[in-house]
Amino acid sequence: SCLALFVEGAIFDWERILPEALQPEPEPNFVFSAAETEVVPMRAETVGLDLLAELEAYFADIQLSTREVLAAMEQVRPFAKSYQKTLTLRDRPELMDHCFYKQKKGWKNISDLFPVMPMTATIDLIIKLGGDLFPDRKVIAVESISATKWLSVEEPKSIELKVDYDGKGRLKVEISGHFALTVVLGAAYSHSPESQFETLINPRMTSIDPKTVYEEGYLFHGPRYQGVEDLPRVGDDGIQGIIQVKSVPGALLDNVGQIAGLWIMQALSEDKYAMPIRIKRIDFYGAEPKSGLVTCNVRTVRVRARDIMFKMELVHEGRIWATISGWEKWRFECDDTLWSFLLKPGISVLSSHKEGFSFFEREYFSDTIADDLA
Repeated sequence: SCLALFVEGAIFDWERILPEALQPEPEPNFVFSAAETEVVPMRAETVGLDLLAELEAYFADIQLSTREVLAAMEQVRPFAKSYQKTLTLRDRPELMDHCFYKQKKGWKNISDLFPVMPMTATIDLIIKLGGDLFPDRKVIAVESISATKWLSVEEPKSIELKVDYDGKGRLKVEISGHFALTVVLGAAYSHSPESQFETLINPRMTSIDPKTVYEEGYLFHGPRYQGVEDLPRVGDDGIQGIIQVKSVPGALLDNVGQIAGLWIMQALSEDKYAMPIRIKRIDFYGAEPKSGLVTCNVRTVRVRARDIMFKMELVHEGRIWATISGWEKWRFECDDTLWSFLLKPGISVLSSHKEGFSFFEREYFSDTIADDLA
């Protein structure tokens, strides 16, 4: 072949062999219109700035990619750690609005008031821990929530948060003797779902005036947790409430529990005093609302002698922000005498007069779970 001969040193007349390959390329024929074309001189400093900007963007991309790779490596690596935290009324003054026992205004002995962390404030604390540990991820859900003993804070309370990460997006957190839950991490929030709730059965007006729900003692919460704005309707199987978002950590979800409690007070004739002890799962479809109104739809899942289970949908600005399944409240022994005392402790008595100077008071809260919570 020609190639073999060429390698051996043969000389060829390339014009006869490949005449087309040696034809000169035609010059490009561009037509410019002076009226349409403006020549802008490029300044040297502009060229330098553009190049610098490109370099900065390039290195920023490298830095971002490096962080993503390192984060991905860290996410698949299981770990177990412990973190120390001290809860104080100085750091969390809002907890003075979450005291169980009412006393005279200006009462000095804080332990008599029994200020405690709401279950939902503890959930918020752990969600923020998950966000700190995984800043490139979203907390898309929390599940297997269990509250076994109140975190009382009349004195500074030191707690240990035991964290166990499975390397697959689940972060188990335990506060020994008090609380446990699992944080579920994801790359992004899921799209907000459509409502799955049916219309309330036998809907009617609330029998509790939402404007005086705190003043009349139905709820013990102080101003920073007083978010229940309205109760548009109540039914045999649930209730709807409107919540004014507060800035206090955990207040929004605490208000959800308050609304569920207001259904118990209206729907049941006895053992109306109930406290949250477990939640199966809360799914989030966006960041927590910082302001505005949230519609809270509550439905009963089951009603038993000692516990009640609910499910909830929380709607903010026309879309579901969160869904809750398996919110469980424990019903404490509570007759009419105790209920009146809980509503108006300043003017009600628990004991009954027998004879002479003898009074009788029955024992309440004899449940084992009541002892565990205290």
